[in-house]
Amino acid sequence: VADPRGSMTCAGIAALVIASGRLSDGDARVVDGRVQCCQQHEDYEELEKALQWLGSRFSVYVNPGPRSVGGLDLNRSGLYYYLYGVERIGRLTGRRFIGRHDWYREGAQMLVEQQDKLSGFWRGRGHGEDNELIATSFALLFLAKGRRPVVMAKLKHGYSDDWDLHRAGVHNLTRHVERRWDQKLTWQTVDVKVAALEDLLEAPVLFVSGREALDLTAEQKQKLQDYVNQGGFLFAEACCDGKEFDQSFRQLMNDLFPDSPLRLLPAEHAIWYAEQKVAPNQLRPLYGIDACCRTSVVYCPQDLSCLWELGRTPRDAGYPQAVQEEIEACQAIGANVLAYATNR
Repeated sequence: VADPRGSMTCAGIAALVIASGRLSDGDARVVDGRVQCCQQHEDYEELEKALQWLGSRFSVYVNPGPRSVGGLDLNRSGLYYYLYGVERIGRLTGRRFIGRHDWYREGAQMLVEQQDKLSGFWRGRGHGEDNELIATSFALLFLAKGRRPVVMAKLKHGYSDDWDLHRAGVHNLTRHVERRWDQKLTWQTVDVKVAALEDLLEAPVLFVSGREALDLTAEQKQKLQDYVNQGGFLFAEACCDGKEFDQSFRQLMNDLFPDSPLRLLPAEHAIWYAEQKVAPNQLRPLYGIDACCRTSVVYCPQDLSCLWELGRTPRDAGYPQAVQEEIEACQAIGANVLAYATNR
């Protein structure tokens, strides 16, 4: 059995993510013409094990693996191919951090340090990377593709998967907005337990979802309050008839913003037409909080991400008309919120 390598682990993770995206039924399904929400999550144990292995050995200076084989220093061999693999899985999984490492920030800093100051190229070792054209190509792919603007981030909270009941929802909404704005965008996941305020502020919109009651520490609540007060935008939903989430989120907003209670956003609010119109028969209630001279918190007590997840092009073509209209309405609501929050 070959020794594990960071580059090959990245390739395996990317293959698993792509294959599961094509073959998985997803966490929401349409059965007999009706949406069935929050189906049992398929087990991604192999993917999580690979990500944990990579996170525990992560480096941007070496290709994780055995130190040498046959006298060849494999930790330096294939470094730039490995970095391109890191960019692939960071983007495909939406992870801002691999382990506790901010993969793009660390990788970009290393590449700037090691770039030839006179000619501008990079050169590595082995597997063709001693050719500056090959090494430079991988370096540029990492830098260019890893720096797509982040339009929103999913907030990981608690100790279960309740924060991510529809794992492809934000991804699919981002793709929908990409097509409308004709701009390459990306999304991320940030863990409120380990992220600093500066990490949260990297995303213009934080998406908070769940069915169970929120379980946040005083420090985590303070981070969310500071995030909004420093220009961030909270977009939340009570997923899958989440009455416990609804109660806890309303209480959280009352604690954080006692002088600006949640209010039902009226029909004339800009959020209803910031990007596209929503069919009148498909409207969902949106509540907002005004902070920092604008509405900075938007909360939907009904499901959105379930319908975003179902908007999987091209496999959504066979949905019944009523379901397709509901999907398009929820996509429009999501696009409106993002357009309003970011001013495109």
